[in-house]
Amino acid sequence: MCVQILLCDAVALFVQKLLQSGLAAVTGHGWFGFFNYSVIFEEGVAVYDHVLSIFPAAILGVLCGVLAAAFTWVNLRIVKWR
Repeated sequence: MCVQILLCDAVALFVQKLLQSGLAAVTGHGWFGFFNYSVIFEEGVAVYDHVLSIFPAAILGVLCGVLAAAFTWVNLRIVKWR
């Protein structure tokens, strides 16, 4: 369970940084995919950055839940067919 939480946090952080680099590329302050940002939990960073990291984690959680439900449904159909 700890590995799953760590993986989810790592993916959420990656998605957040990817979106930040995309915003920097659109506004002309950087390149897309170039992660020149410091860690979001560094002292002095505004709280809204922490709140924004919830959205990628929620999206991944919902997506993984839907995929798990679909897998279970398909697996039950296959077992019933056997």
